[in-house]
Amino acid sequence: MQLTAFVRALSPNRPLDGDDQRYVERPDNGGEQLARIAALDPDPIAVFGPSGVGKSTELIRAARRLAPMAAPVLVQLDRKLDMSRLTLDGVFDACADAIESTTWPLDLAAPEPSEGAGRPSIDRLLDLIRTRLKNDGRPVLLIDGLEKADEGAARSVLKGLLLLAPETGLVVVMPPSLVIGPASYRAVEDYRQFAIGPLPLRVAQSFFRAVLDRRLAGAAMPHEALVDRATLMSGGITRTFLSLLKSAALYAALADREETRVPVPFMSPPDALAWVLATADPDLEPCGWIDPT
Repeated sequence: MQLTAFVRALSPNRPLDGDDQRYVERPDNGGEQLARIAALDPDPIAVFGPSGVGKSTELIRAARRLAPMAAPVLVQLDRKLDMSRLTLDGVFDACADAIESTTWPLDLAAPEPSEGAGRPSIDRLLDLIRTRLKNDGRPVLLIDGLEKADEGAARSVLKGLLLLAPETGLVVVMPPSLVIGPASYRAVEDYRQFAIGPLPLRVAQSFFRAVLDRRLAGAAMPHEALVDRATLMSGGITRTFLSLLKSAALYAALADREETRVPVPFMSPPDALAWVLATADPDLEPCGWIDPT
């Protein structure tokens, strides 16, 4: 397999769309559970978990599963806004833009843009929620990207979003520190908490193999010992698992002085991964909460 194709197939930093054929359902069915709760529970929902665990992918999955039951709109803030300069008005505008670009119901033509110039951001957004979503079911805004914002800005946005709660459901991915930090960081007391956590080792072993098989689409798999060590060192987090394999492949290619193909050493015992782990950030050491059974 071409090295570039192998690395592209792993795509550790790219969330998968809900209908992507490479998607493998998590053993805990996070997206399905989130959709059911969001359809029935009027309280805002805070989704949290470690970086790379799959929150964005499961949020996309939840949006698709909500479609028959509600009027979901996915808002990916980090794709629209400068997260280093996040403001509440900017978030309201991004939500309004997302509603305008969402065709709902699916068999209707996309609506014409609303007249938003000169109007307060929240007024424009509430008008869109009331006129374009409510006739198609309970509106639900699924908002991603706050993890990449400054903690203070994220806290302010979370509080400001509650102004929308009487009109729409809210599902917001938020920084873990706002959920598990000190008491002064309590920004989620009005949100129902929904955790998407790392997988226990015994579950991650089979799940990660399925992920790898789906992404490589039947191509040659790395040596089993390499996959096992990457699973152990991943802490049950999908992005870390894929990133370790990507790093091991790149190093093995350089060590073998072969830049175009995944070299044979990568498909044999995990010397490359051992080197990657030996020189990696010490935070990648196995965590005490991993269940080794």
